[in-house]
Amino acid sequence: MALKRCYILSAAMALLWTPPAFRAAERKILVYTRNFTPDGKGYVHDNIQSSVDAIRKMGAENGFTVNVSNDPKVFADAALKQYRVLVFSNSNNEAFENDDQRKAFQRYIRLGGGFVGIHSASGSERIGIISGMFSAASLCGIPSFSPSPFA
Repeated sequence: MALKRCYILSAAMALLWTPPAFRAAERKILVYTRNFTPDGKGYVHDNIQSSVDAIRKMGAENGFTVNVSNDPKVFADAALKQYRVLVFSNSNNEAFENDDQRKAFQRYIRLGGGFVGIHSASGSERIGIISGMFSAASLCGIPSFSPSPFA
């Protein structure tokens, strides 16, 4: 129950605080669920669909649109402008296919776009920009079970 409240609080805070670059955007979020490794051996959580369903329900109850994708091609400046918040829901491993997508994500964040990482999102781009940005575990009081160079 506490974890559900944390999800709701994180999403609400991200939707309510809108930086100038995103004020024209409608109340729309992108839920990103990619779990990819080149060798196909990456772990994929079985609760992804449940988290997507819960976020869609929150959207319906609170008046915001929820788009869902696991396609990294959504990480382009023109596409990201429409979203107030990006939610990495149980994503893991390689979030992006190329540096252009990483840079588009970085620009989105630098311009003040909202970001919520749920559960294994901190495992996305382990050597890259996401792993050290935010720690959902520290925000929600969930203990860390694995060593991290960012702890």
